[in-house]
Amino acid sequence: MYRRKKGRDSGLWICMEFIHGESMADMWGRAVEPIRRMWVRKVMESVKRLRRLGPPKDLGVLVASIEGGGVIDGILSEGEVGPFATVTAFRELLQSDPNLEQYSNSWNSDKEVDCVLTHAHLAPRNIILRSSDGEPVIIDWEFAGWWPEYWERIKWHFADFPETPGWVEMMDEVDDKSVGE
Repeated sequence: MYRRKKGRDSGLWICMEFIHGESMADMWGRAVEPIRRMWVRKVMESVKRLRRLGPPKDLGVLVASIEGGGVIDGILSEGEVGPFATVTAFRELLQSDPNLEQYSNSWNSDKEVDCVLTHAHLAPRNIILRSSDGEPVIIDWEFAGWWPEYWERIKWHFADFPETPGWVEMMDEVDDKSVGE
């Protein structure tokens, strides 16, 4: 990551190398179930590594973009929302959205929730299977930020378009199994 200082292009930029390969979305229908499951397990390994990273102490907010500002996410609003100083403030926004009601058991828990680095846009179209070794590489980090851990799971339910049959269910299953690890 680097930050530009001058001109209309100022702000935070995330750069990554060009990944040679095919999107998981294009390969999903041609792959057998054990291969799909292996891809999902590897994606979840990446998600677990991200979940170990919390926001910098000096950020001053808990739910925010990578640089600590508001976020633009079509599920939450047409415009920018946040940042949120507390997870409770973010939860209040979620509770006001009827489209998210089916996921309320994710945030209506007595368990204390940490904010972690979250991609927030996981979908097979945002994962490239690298040509050199077949490893899944996550791309398209525009919604990444410091979110409650449950937000990644909610988002992969919304990000699966066009639908990739079995993706969401397999992600949920592998995530459920990884909770105790």
